[in-house]
Order: sequence, then C-alpha cells, then structure tokens
Amino acid sequence: MSASLDPIVVSKMRDFSRRRRRLLATRGMAAGLVTTILGTSVACFADWLWLLSDQVRWAMSLAVYFSVMLVVWWTSLRLLVKPVDRRELAGRMEDLQPELREQLLSAVELATDDLKGVHDSPVFRSLLQNGVAQLMVPVRIRRLLPLKLIAYWLVTAVVVGTLAIALISGPDQRFRQLATRALLPGANIARISRIQVEIIEPQPPTQVVPENETVAVRVKTTGGQVQTAQLEMVTVSKGTVIQRMAMVSDNEFVANIDVADEDLEYRILAGDAVTEYFYIDSVPRPRVASFRKNFRYPDYAGLPAEETSESHGDLVALEGTQVRLELELNQPVVEAELRLESTRSGALNQVALEKDPADPRIMFADLEVIESAIYKVHLVSEETGFANSYSPTYEIRPVADLIPRVGFVDQQATTLLLPPNDLLALEGMGEDDLPLVKLEQQISINGEDWSTIELDFEAVDEGQGLQIRAAWHWDLELLGLETGDQVLTKLVAVDRKGHRGESVPLRVVIAASDYDPDRHDVMDLKLSLIDGLREFLDQVEEQNKPALEVLTRLLDEESTAPLTDAETATFKDQVLKQREAAETLWRTVLELQSQMPVGADSQDLELVGRVVSRLARDRTVSPLHLIWQLESLEDTASRREVLESLRTNFERTSDDAKNLFGHYQQLATFNFLRALAQDADSLRRQQEFVVGSPTQTWQRLVRQESVVLQQLEALESLIQKHLARLPDSTVGHLNRLLVWSDGQRLQLQSAMESEDQLSKLRSVSRTLMSEINAKQKLESLEVSLQTRMKGARKDLENRSGRLYSDIRDAGALVTEQFSLISQSSKAEDSATSRKWIEQSKEMGARLNLSLKTRLRRLDDAQDLTEARSDADVQFAADLGLTRRAVQHLLNQLDPTELEQGQQIGQNLFKIAAAYQTLEGGHEFALASAATGALLERERWDHESLDAHIDHPRQWDLVQQLLETASVGLRRARAPELVTRGVDQTRWSQPVRDAGRKINERRWNRNLMVGAGHELLELQTQLAEVQKDLDPVLEEARSIIQEFAPTIAEMARQTAEDIRELESTTTRMADELESEQDSETLQVESLETEQAQVNEQIEDLFEALIEDANQQDLGVKEEREQAVDADAAIATVQPPAIEMNRALQRAIEEQEPKIQAQELSEAAERQEQTAQALEKVAEHFERLAQGADVSETREALRKAFENEPPSEAQQQALNEAKELSEMLDQPVEDLIRDLEEELERNPAMREALSEIAKNTLEDSQDRLEFASRDEENLQKGNERADQVFQQRKTDLVNELKELGKQATDLSNTLANRAQQEAQQGKTPDAVETLQEARQQLQQAAASANRGNDNQTLRDLSALTEQTRSALREATETLQAAEKQTEEGKNEEVHADAQSRETAQNEAEKRNQEFVKQQIGVLQDEAKRTAQAKQQADKRVSQAEQRVAQAENELESARTQADAAPENQGAQQARANAESNLDDQKGLLEQSKQQQAMADQRAREAQANLEQLKNQPPPKLDSANPETQLADRYTEDAIKQAEQLNDRADQLADSSGFEETLETPKTRLAASQQEQQGVAEDVQQIADDLARAARHERRLNNESAAEAVQQASDQVQQVVDQPIRQAEERLTGAVEQAEQNRSVEGRPEAVAPAQKALGESQDALTEQADQLGQTTESLLEQGELDGNAASEENAGGANNELQNAGEEGSGEEGSGETNSNNSDSGNSSSEGAPEEPQSGSQSGSQSGSQSESQTGGEAQTPSESAMSGDSSAGFTPQEAQLGRQLARALDELDRLQAANEEASSGEAVAGDTGSEPIPLASLQQALQQSRSTLAASRAARQQAAMQAMNEGRGDPEGIPPDTGAQPDFDLRSVNRNEGREWGKLRARSADDLSRGGQEAVSAEYRMSVEAYFKVLAERASEKK
Repeated sequence: MSASLDPIVVSKMRDFSRRRRRLLATRGMAAGLVTTILGTSVACFADWLWLLSDQVRWAMSLAVYFSVMLVVWWTSLRLLVKPVDRRELAGRMEDLQPELREQLLSAVELATDDLKGVHDSPVFRSLLQNGVAQLMVPVRIRRLLPLKLIAYWLVTAVVVGTLAIALISGPDQRFRQLATRALLPGANIARISRIQVEIIEPQPPTQVVPENETVAVRVKTTGGQVQTAQLEMVTVSKGTVIQRMAMVSDNEFVANIDVADEDLEYRILAGDAVTEYFYIDSVPRPRVASFRKNFRYPDYAGLPAEETSESHGDLVALEGTQVRLELELNQPVVEAELRLESTRSGALNQVALEKDPADPRIMFADLEVIESAIYKVHLVSEETGFANSYSPTYEIRPVADLIPRVGFVDQQATTLLLPPNDLLALEGMGEDDLPLVKLEQQISINGEDWSTIELDFEAVDEGQGLQIRAAWHWDLELLGLETGDQVLTKLVAVDRKGHRGESVPLRVVIAASDYDPDRHDVMDLKLSLIDGLREFLDQVEEQNKPALEVLTRLLDEESTAPLTDAETATFKDQVLKQREAAETLWRTVLELQSQMPVGADSQDLELVGRVVSRLARDRTVSPLHLIWQLESLEDTASRREVLESLRTNFERTSDDAKNLFGHYQQLATFNFLRALAQDADSLRRQQEFVVGSPTQTWQRLVRQESVVLQQLEALESLIQKHLARLPDSTVGHLNRLLVWSDGQRLQLQSAMESEDQLSKLRSVSRTLMSEINAKQKLESLEVSLQTRMKGARKDLENRSGRLYSDIRDAGALVTEQFSLISQSSKAEDSATSRKWIEQSKEMGARLNLSLKTRLRRLDDAQDLTEARSDADVQFAADLGLTRRAVQHLLNQLDPTELEQGQQIGQNLFKIAAAYQTLEGGHEFALASAATGALLERERWDHESLDAHIDHPRQWDLVQQLLETASVGLRRARAPELVTRGVDQTRWSQPVRDAGRKINERRWNRNLMVGAGHELLELQTQLAEVQKDLDPVLEEARSIIQEFAPTIAEMARQTAEDIRELESTTTRMADELESEQDSETLQVESLETEQAQVNEQIEDLFEALIEDANQQDLGVKEEREQAVDADAAIATVQPPAIEMNRALQRAIEEQEPKIQAQELSEAAERQEQTAQALEKVAEHFERLAQGADVSETREALRKAFENEPPSEAQQQALNEAKELSEMLDQPVEDLIRDLEEELERNPAMREALSEIAKNTLEDSQDRLEFASRDEENLQKGNERADQVFQQRKTDLVNELKELGKQATDLSNTLANRAQQEAQQGKTPDAVETLQEARQQLQQAAASANRGNDNQTLRDLSALTEQTRSALREATETLQAAEKQTEEGKNEEVHADAQSRETAQNEAEKRNQEFVKQQIGVLQDEAKRTAQAKQQADKRVSQAEQRVAQAENELESARTQADAAPENQGAQQARANAESNLDDQKGLLEQSKQQQAMADQRAREAQANLEQLKNQPPPKLDSANPETQLADRYTEDAIKQAEQLNDRADQLADSSGFEETLETPKTRLAASQQEQQGVAEDVQQIADDLARAARHERRLNNESAAEAVQQASDQVQQVVDQPIRQAEERLTGAVEQAEQNRSVEGRPEAVAPAQKALGESQDALTEQADQLGQTTESLLEQGELDGNAASEENAGGANNELQNAGEEGSGEEGSGETNSNNSDSGNSSSEGAPEEPQSGSQSGSQSGSQSESQTGGEAQTPSESAMSGDSSAGFTPQEAQLGRQLARALDELDRLQAANEEASSGEAVAGDTGSEPIPLASLQQALQQSRSTLAASRAARQQAAMQAMNEGRGDPEGIPPDTGAQPDFDLRSVNRNEGREWGKLRARSADDLSRGGQEAVSAEYRMSVEAYFKVLAERASEKK
C-alpha cells in the first residue's frame, strides 16, 4: 500500500510544466523580436532624420538593447527563472481543470513515501492517490495550455518580422545600412545622407605612408550644396582632432594630414554626410640609429685608438686620422651609400657601404680625415622601398694640433702682496687636443732670468693626458726673498708635438714676514651680507608699496568692499615671495654664522638671523591668516579691523627690513673700519721701517717703498671694494681718504722713477711717514659708531622677539579654542552654539597656521646656536627638547577631549615659562663665554692694536649680554639669589675697573694696561653665579622633559610605525606577486608613510645628538653615554637608508614582478630598521632605569664595525679622554713635564722669555695705572667735601691770579727794563733781565697748571713751585738792578747831543709806557670792582643757603624727634646737620673771598692813583736808557716782592688738609677701591715673581734676581703704604660709624689722605725703577730667550725636528736657516705625512685663531721688521712654542694660587699635590664637545639627505676652467700640515658645518702641544 503520488499524476504534472515553459519562452522571443524591430526602426528614423554624434548613436542603440532585455525579462525570463514547486503547479492545473476540485492539490500535499511517520489512515491516503490518478487520465495538457494563449505575440512577431525582412532584403541598400548602423553603432559604416562624399586623394584612401610624411586629402561632394567640410582624425596620443578643410571649388575640399610616428584613422564630415573611417599606417623610413666611430690617430699624436658611439655622424679628428664608420640602421635596406661633397672644391663622391654579414642592419665604410667635407647617408628600405629622403648632413673636419692652454685655477688677481716665508697653495690646469707631457712653473725674481721647476701633474680625463691638473705648495722661503722683492711666475705646458703654451704671469710683491693676505676674510664675509639685506629690503619695499596703497584705498572708503580675487591672489603671491626671499636670506646668514669668530661678530650674525627668522616664519605667516579671514568675513567692521591688521603687518615688515639693513650696516661698518685701521697701522710700521733703516741705497729704498705702494693700493682697493656697502656718513670720510692715498702714491711713484732722485725719494719717504702718522686711528672716523652699535644690537634683540612668548601664545590659543568648544556645548540655542564653534574653528586655524611657524623658529634658533664657533650645545639641546615637547603636546589635541585640551594649554604655559628661564640662562652663558674669550685676548694681546680697536667692542658685548641676562632672568622670575648675583656682578668692582681700562683705550692708544686680572675676577664671579643658576636651569629643563617623549619612547614608537608600514608593504608585495590587478594598488602611498617615518627618525636622531652634545666629556660615564648616542645613530642609520632606497626603487619600478621583489626587500629593510630601533629603545630604557647596560651597549657598539665614527669624532673623543685624565693630574707634574720640554725647545724658551719681558713692561704700566688710581682716590675724597673743594677752587683762582700778575710783570716792567737796557747797551743787565722774565713765566706757568680737579697735595706743590720761581725771579731782578745801577753811569754816547737825544727819546717812551700802564690799571680796577660785586653776591647766596639748611634741619629734627625709632628720619637729621655745617663753611669761605676781593679792589685803585700822581723820572745820568731801565727794575722788584708776599700767603693758606671731612659713604667707597688697588698691585708683585721664576727656568739668574727684587719691592709697597692707606681709610670709616656721623672726622681723614699720597709716590717710584730695570736688562741682553736657548740647548735634539719639522744650522745652535734650500727635504725618520692642502696649521692657524676669537688680524710687527729673533723658527714652531710657554705660565699661576690658598688654611699635608683644573684644558674639553657636535650635525644632515632622496649625491666634476682670463689665487700657510707629534690630521669637512672649522686653530695647536708634551709623557711614566 503506497501513499506517494501516482506515476500518472507525476507524468501529467511534468508535461504541464514543460508545456508552460515552452509557451513562455516563445512569448519572450516574439516580444523581443517585436521590440527589437520597433526600437531599431526608431533609431534608424532618428539616424536618417538627424545628424547624430557617435555618442548619441551609441546611447540610442544601447537603449534599444536595454528595452529588448526589459521586455524579454518581463514577458518570459522572470517567470522562467522563478522555481515552481508541485503545490503551485497543482494549483495552476486545478485552475485550468475545474473537475479536479482541489483533489490534485490534496494528493500532492498528502503524498509521502514514509508511512511510519503518518498518524492518520494510510488506506485513506492510498485511495486518494488512486482516485486522483483516475481523474488525471483523461486530462489533455495541450487543451489546458493551448497555443492561442500566445497567438497575439506570435502573429505580431510574424507580421513585423516579415515587414522588416522585406525592407532589408529589398534592392534599396539604405534600409540595410540604416539597420546595421542602428544595431551596430561601432561598425565602420558611412551615414545614409543626402550629401555624398567621394575621396579623390589619397587613393586608395587607406594606405601605408612613411613616418613624418604629409598626406593630402581631396574630396568631392554631390547631392547638394555644401559650405564646409571637416576632416576628423583619431590617434592614440592626441585622441580625436577635427580640422576644417579648405574649399577649392564649389564641391571640392582639401586638407593635409601630418603623419607622425603612429597610425591614425580619419573620415570626412560634409553637410549631413559622415564617411566611414579610413586608415593610414605609419612606418619608419630607413635611418641611422647610431654611429660607431673607430679612430686610429696618426703616429705623431701617440694616442691610442678610440671608439665612440654617437647619435650623429660628424667626424672631427686630428688631420690624417683613419676612421672606420659603422652605421647601425633601424631596418634592413637594399641600397646604402655615403654621398660626400668637398667643402673646398665642391666635388661629389659616393662611398658604398658594406653590410655586416652577422647583422644586416650594420653597414660600414673606411674613411680618412684629410680635408673638410660634408656627407649624407643614402638608404632604401628593403621592406617598404622607402628612401631616407631627408637624411641630415654631417661634417668631416680635420683638426690641426693646437697650442696648449694653461693657467692658474681660481685666479682672481694678477698681483699679490705676500710675506717672504709664505707657502702658497697653487693649482694649475692645462688642456690640449694632444696629450700633455710636461707642466712647468717658471719664476723670475726682480726681472732676472726665468728659472724652471717641473711640476708633477695628473690627468683628469681618465689618464689620457688631454686635460691635466696640478696642485702644489710654492715655498717662497726657498727663494731667499726680502721685503720689496718682486716675483713673476707663470705656467708652461708642453704637448707631444713640442708645442708650448704659457699662462698669464702672476706677480708677487714681497711684504713683511708676518703679512697675512687673508687678514680680511671675516670682514669680507660679514660685509657681503649687506648686499643680501639690501636686496631683501628693496624687494619688500617694492612689493609692499602697492599693497599698502590698495589697503589704504579700501580703508578710506566708507563701506569696506571685499577683496577681489585678483587682489587676494596678488597679496598671497606677494607674501609667498617675501617668505621665499626671507628664507634665502636666512640660509645665507646661517652659512655666514658658521664662519664668524667668537664674540661680537658671532653675536651680530645671531641677532640678524633671529630677526630674519621672524620675518620668514612670522611676518609672512600672519598675512596669510588675515587674508583667509577676509575671504570669510561679511561684516564691514570686522573686515576693516582685519584690513588694519594687514596694513600694520606690511608696515612692520617694511620697518623690520629697513632697520635690519641699517643696523647691520652699522655693525659691519665697524669691521671695515677696524680692517682699515689695521692696514693703516701696518702701513705705518712698514714706512717707519723704511725711514728708520740705516742703509738707504736707491735699490733698497725702491724695493721697500714698492711694498708701501702695494699697501696703499691694497688700502684703496679695500675701500673701493666695500664703498657701496657702507653708510653715507662713512663714505664721505673714505672718499677723502682715497684722494689722500692716491696723492701720496703718485708722489711716491714720481720720486721712484730714476736713481738720480734718491734725495727726493728720501724726502718724500719722510713726508709720507708724517702723513701716515696723521692718518692713524681710522677706526674713529665714525665717532658715534660705538653708541649706534649698542643701539643696533638692542633694537635687533627687541625685533627678534622671544620664543617663549610664541609658545605662550600657542598655549593661549589652545586654551581659548577649547574654552569656546566648551561654551558651544553649553549654549542655550543653536545660533549661539554655532557662533562659538565658528570662533573655535578660527582659533584652530590660527593655531594650525602658527604651529609650523613656532616650531620652525625653534629649529632656526637651534641651527643658529649650533652654527656658532662658540656654540652653547646645552642650549641647542634645550631648543630641540622644547620643540619636541611642544610638538608632542599639540599632536595630542582632540576637539572631543575638552579636559585634555585645557590641560594641554596649561602645559604649554609651563613649557613657555621653563623655556624663558633657559633662554635667560643661555644669555648668561653667552656673557660668560664672551668674558672668557676677552680674558684670553686681554691676557696675551692687550698691547696689540686690536686691544684699542676691538676689545672695547667685545667689552660692550659682555655688558650688553649681562644686562640681557639680568632682564631675562628677572622676567622668568628666577630666584632672587640668582638675579641679585647677576646684578651684583654687573656692577661689581672688577666690572668697573675692567671697563675703565678697556674703554679708555678708545681714545688713548698709549694706554697699554691690560684688564686680564679684572676679567679673571669677573669670570670667577660669573662661575659662582652659574653654580646658583644651574639648579634653576635643571629644574626648568626637567619641566619641559615631562612633556617631551624620551629617546626610548621615540625609538619604540618609530619601530611600531615602521612595522605597520612593513605590514602594508608586505601586503602589496603579495598582491603584486599573486598577479592581481596592479593598477588598483597605490604603491605611491607608501612614499607618504615613509616620509612620515623619516621625520620620526630625524627627530630621534636630533634627540640622540642633543643627548650626546650635552654630556660632560670629562666624566667617563657621560662620555660613554655620548658614544652610546653616536652608536645608536650608527645602528639605525644604515638600515634606514637602505629601507628608503629599496622603497624608492619599488616605486620607480614599472614591472609588477620586479616591483614585488623590491617591495619585499623594502619590507625586510623595514624590519631591520625596526629591530635596530628596538635595540636603541631597550638600551636607553635600561640607562634611564639605572640598570646594567653592558650587554645593550655592546650590541649598539657593533654598529661601529660598519659605520665607524669619523676620524674627527674619534680623535675628539680620544682627546677628551686624555684631557680628562690630565685634569686629574697634579699641577706640579704638569709643570715638571713642561719644564723638561723647555730644556729641549728653543721656540718655547724664546716664547717664555717674551712672556717674562711682556710681564715686566705690563707691570710697569699697571704700576703707573695704580698710582693714578691712588691719585683719583684722593681727588674723589676731596671732591666729596664741598667746603674743602671750594677752598681748593679759591686756591686755584688765587694761583691763577698770581700767575697773571707774574705774566703782567714779565711782559710790562721787566720787558721794558730789558728793552731800555738793550738801548743803553748794558748786555749783562739784558741777559739778567731776560732770565728774570723767564723765571716769572715759569712761575706763571706753574700757577696756571693748577685746577680744582687736582689734589690739595698737588696744588700745594704747585704753589711751592710758584713761590720758588718768584723768589728766584726777585733775586734775579735784584741782580739786574745792581747791573743797571752801575751801567747808568757808563758813557755810551759819543757826545752830549746824542746823549740828550737819547734822553728825550727815553722820556717819551716812558710817558707812553705810563699811559699804557694807567689804561691797564684802570682795566684792573674795573675788573677787581666787578669781582668785588660777584663776591658780595656769592656771600648773599651763601647766606640764603645757610638759612634754607637751618630750616631743613629744623624740619628733620622735628620728624626725627617724632619717630626716634625711624632710622631713615634719624639719618635725614644727620644729613641735614652735615649739610648745614657745609653751608656754613661755604659761607665763611665766601666771606673770606669777599674780603680778599675787597682788598684787591682797593689795592688796584691805590696803584692807579699812585701811578697817576707819580712824577716822571729825571734821566740825568750818563746813560739815560740804562737809568730808565734801572727805574723800571726797581719798580719790578717792588711788584715782585708783593707777589712773593702773596705767594707766601697762598703757601701758608694751602695747608688746610687737616680740615678735610669726607662723607662716610665716600670713605667706604674709597676703602673698597683701595682694596682693589691693593689686589692689583699684589697681582703685579705675583706676576713679577712668576716672571722671575720663568727667568730661572731659562737659567737667566741675574735677570731672575733683578726681577725678583722688583717683585719684593712692589710687595713692600703693598705691605706698607698701600695697606697703611687701606687701614687708615678703614679707621676713618669706623670712627665715623662710632660717632654716628655722616662725615669722617678730619683727624681721621687727613692721615688716610696722606697715606694715599704716600702710596701714590711709592707706586710711581716703583714704576720708574721697574722701567729702569727692564731697560737695563734689555740692554744687557738678559731678557733674550735666544741667548738662553743657545747656551742651554747645545747637544740636545730639538723635538720639533724629531717630529718632522724643517731645521738647519749646526746641531744645538737653536737656530733655523729659513733660506736653506735643502730644508724642505730634511726630515727625521717617522715624520708624519704631509697633509692635504685643505688642512690648516702653522702661522695661518695662528692668525686664524686670532680671527676666530675676534682678535686682530695678523699684521706685521715691529719686531719682525727689525729682525725679531723668532724669525729663526718656522711659524709653526713659534706658534707651538708660544702655546707651550703660555701653558707653563698658566700652570705656574695656578700653582702659586694653590700655594697661597694652602698657606692660609690650617691643613696638614701638602695640598699643593691636589689636582687643580686648568682653564685651558677645560676650554679644550669644551672645544672637543663643539667638534663632536658639529660632526654629528654634519653626519645627520648627510644621513637624512640620503634617506629622503633614496640615493647619494653624484660625484662632482671639477670645473673645466682652462686658461681663462681671470683666476683666483688662494694663499695658504707655508707650514700647513707640519703637525708636531703623531696625532691624526683633522679633516676640515668632518669638523665643519658649511666648510667652517668647529674648533679654532689655536685650540688645535694647544691640544697638540699638551698631548705631545704632557699626555704622552704621562703615559710613558705609567
């Protein structure tokens, strides 16, 4: 029994389903056919009716196809694809067969094969299935689904299809063509149109043509009138191009098709006609792809065969060259030949080309280059038959052998002024068409025959010798030159054929031995910046002027209109151009900064750089933000406000640029005037040498004066070179100086024309000497320059702004932005919220705009700091730390995190405050560094010219930096202890004393007193302040560190980011490898991610460098940490570079497979970089935790195996290690080592002797200065007492009155008496009266020398001198009176008549004299009466002042009594009492003067009356003239006696020293100043003692004893008069304090004043005695270091010579013959190799060291002019000797200080053995630190460039200068590279940034000297 469906039922249902599907499919096809035909018909109709584009036709066809698919889907497919189950099928059958009555559906539903699960009756189910089967038997499926159901569709399809077939198959092809175009829109079928187009040309229309051919197209139209026709062309490269065809007749059109190197298709559009597309295939003509030329040169050339491959066929070769010409063709040819035409005869010739059997595309021919010709290559293609109709013409040109070209490389001048021992670095280049076989230097001295030196050269053209180059050092010393010699030198090159070529001669004029041709390098560099600043100023003013006009116009309008697009674009473009110009200027400043010496020049460049940085980063950023605001503002008021801000910004930019230019011009002008003064001084000394020379022959004088001529020309050239750069106020002075120099030079040249003018030349030389002396002090041409320079620095400081304010502004922006965001979230309405949000967005925009600016300014400040030669590496690290901290905080900004944003703003405020403190500390560090640099210069060069010119400028800088530091630290709210310490240091006694000594030199060149002692005290005070400041700076630094990521964090984060990049890189590589669509992969996106990683690595490197730079190299662990940082960079750098290069190759690669490989390699490199970074992170994490780092350190140091430190880095580290070890050595050991070296080193002995001699001379100057200080103390004490000072003034007035009367007496009575005695022929009386007159004049002169600024002691001495002179004059007059008494009775007249005539004339003369005297006395009476009135007035005024003082005292007493505890009130009463006493004293003094004036007035009136009433004398003696003379003499004696009485009164009244009452404050100040004097003189005694010790070391016992005796005597002066004066001043102060008096009491002050006078006398006496001692020792030769050297150095080998130095003369002589021609070849075994010419050492290093410290450029010294003994040494030997001697001197100073300190302490044991830090070694450590910092910066810059570029820079190619007309000749030091010792040479490139050495030459020499003598010897002892 079964309950499943009956098979009959199943069969019927299956048939039903099949029938249904067939009917649906048929209906769909019929519907699709109908739709297709109808849609096509519509498309055909449209195509017929309208001229449709291809796009429209495609759209219509696609619409038809889409409609068909839609209809078929709807009528058929959607029903067919839908699945139909049995139930649905049964239901459909029941609907069509009602008899089934749902029984079929029931049977389907109840059918089952498994009866076990059925719970009802199986029988019932079986019966149901059987019953339904019976019902289904008669059912006919065709009846249920008849065909008529789709009859409509079928009939329609048949009818429509039949009609379509009929139309298409009919005779009219147009229907078929229309249908095809409609169904196949892409088919190449012409359009059915009324107009018909016939292609006349080309025929056939589709064809093959050669490349670059022009095809003419000619068409004819029919079927109607056509006005235009178009040619449509389609190519791959250009796409569709439509060209209008030209009409040539009514129905014909033409056009040209330019066929390039690609195929094209074209068709014609005319009227409603569109032709089908025709095709033109482009194929190349036969051509030569390349020419391979095999040259076989003629035998005379001696050149090897040469093969070249070129794109052209020109044959240019030596005449007679055989050439095989091989042509590589682009295709096989059937015809090939060369068609030659002679350029001389025009003859034609064909040369067949032979085919290479191996390659049919290679053709060749053999030619000989004999005559000039041209040729073409004729070719015919084998495949196409095309010929190369347009073959280019090639040249055959034989070249004759040319004369070699040769010249000096980089020669700028044809005449040079050089010292006779210069070692000139020369470089020559020669070139020729033949190999050069010889290069010679020819030399002619003073017009003599040429001598030849053959030079070694090298070929720079891969060994061919066609271009050669030679570099050598021309040793002028070997020529034996003298000052004034003239040398000509030229280069000669010879080729193989023997042709010789010569260069333009170079003329050298020999100057003094220490003349430095590079002395103005720093000045030239500094002034060169003026051009850039002027250009920048002009650009800013030119651009800002129209902008300001536009802004002014907009602001003047009532309603401010918005900016137009053009104005906005103009403003933006202007700002961007200004930014670009400022950035260019910034780079220039940075480059110059690295070449500036320490001190003022470096500070000037830093100030300029900071202003330029602000212009580039701020002034050009703010306008962009304002312009952006204008674009979005609609409110007129807001727009006007922004326009005002924009105008202000432009005006500020212009003002900054203008002031920047003006200020820097002033600063640079000083450098120019300084250089000018140095040249003028050098000129003076040279001319003094010429004039003072004992031998002045014609030849010698001409030679010497030729040097002066060259110096004058150099002076003029210097002025003319820089005249346009200087301010107008200076130009006028310089123009006058040019006129003067030109005139002097012409006069000198005129006198040097012929030998017969020798006497004239000598006269002109002497005149020129006077003229040159009058032109000294050229630095003072601008008298107010120093003041303007101070103002310029201060204004530049203000204009540069402070970076902490920028950080603070960023914090304010962040705070305000997040405050606005917070307000928007709390706003009550949406409008307010939107307002806050918009404002917050504006704040965010401002922050984003200013962010880069702020950070870039920090970067700029760091670059400027690092570029300085005295770089503060700690502050540079602080700048980097600050930038990272700010960047880190700003990167965390998230607008959704309000609380975090507010906190970030507060943190930025903290960073700003901390950085402000660090900035103040940096200013203080700069002041300390400037003080140290000036100390060194004052210690050793205070007698140089630069001490008068530049040292005051450097001192101004120290004071300004201290002021800036004080202000900065106070603004930063540093602790009071620090700020008070800075201010106390600024106003301390050492500062005042140093300023007094240094500043006085500005106008007094005779002042030679150094300020080294004061600066040393100042440096000590600064060091003490620094100790207090260091914790403050460290605290500020730690605050910033809180917000900056650590090195470990940065390394870890970078490693994570690289691993993410690695994942992305690997994924892309896998996708490319799996051949996925490479077009969808954005491989270039990796470049952006890599750039971000590179920035992170760069930040990490900078952090590592900063960490290394701030380590103390004197501490082992910190030195190791610095090496760790270097090793970390070396660990990360190589894989990082390779990572970038691999990724760059992958990005550039186009082949997917290779690209995938490159990406895989990049991923590997990324993994290696990440691992390296993790190593770094792990090490620095352990380092921070204090854990053991030995393992990680070893892992990092392995990187040095592949990336070792540079030689400079390694040497600096080694030096630092040895220096730190030396710092631990006791001073005694160091001194002992140097004393041992002294025995072997003549140069050191001479330098030490020079130090001792200079110490003596300096001590004398300082004693005189101390004596003057004592005098000034007395003057100050006396000036402080008003009454005392007034009495001095009265005394001076009385003296001057006395002097006037003495002068009147000499000029009147005494003069008349002498004249009458002359008339009376009494010669003895005449002589005596003349003597008396002179004595009277001397008395008057003594009296007139008095002034109230002198001390009373000096005035008393003058009074005594005046009295003595008057007494002598009176006695002399009395003697004359006796002579006239005798002479009046002598008969001198021939007869009585002549005697009577003489008597009458004498009486007349007497009458005239009396009248004159009456007039004189009348004037005197008037004068004395007026003086009486003035005295009365002064008494009245004094009485008023006394009354006022009494009132003030009464008021003060009242206030003091009311507040007895008020110290101020009590002090005010005491001051009032003192003032009243002073005023009473002045009143009393005025009354005395009143009485004296009254007495003088009465005496004058009485004298007048007496003279009027006096009867005329009777001249009845034998000699009336002498009688009258006797009368005058008697009267003169009377007046002289009166003068004597007055002088006695003045002398008696001048002893009022016991009345001195100096105020207590002044006494206290005097006491402090006296302590300073005591310290100064004590230092003098110590210095003299040290000089004595030096003389003992030199075995000059007699000199040592004399100097020691001088030291002891000076010490006695310190112990007795100076200390006594100090004690008495102290007693006076204490007595005043005990008496609670404002003034010191006379009984205490007078002894102190007297003691000061005695101290002054003692100091003056010691100065005179020391001068005599020094002069005596010099005369005896006791201070000659050479003598000692010769006496004690016999038999000892000079260690300098053992190290490879030049030497000559007998062993042990201690002399060096600089003119020995063999000395250049003499060297001992083991001498170091001669370094490259780029290194610097020797005397040039010495001069550069002066320059690097801001010192005087090297100029000729007088000692050198006169044959200084140091000329026996090479400059380097002398320099090294000086360094060693200075080291010994400094160590001796330290040892003495140590012994003095230990003697004052109750400490057992020998404290002198304790190590004492040596300042020079500390400076050397700092220099090593700077060296490493510069080297690290250079290496990092190179590494980042390699990373960012992905490849290294290509090697440079030397310039091909040939024998150009202008060359540059660079001078180098003659002893360059002769390094003493065995240290490795430093590379200037390794030590520099921008080509500038980071360490000075002086430092290098010092370190080498220390290492040689101390370090090596110490290691030997170990």
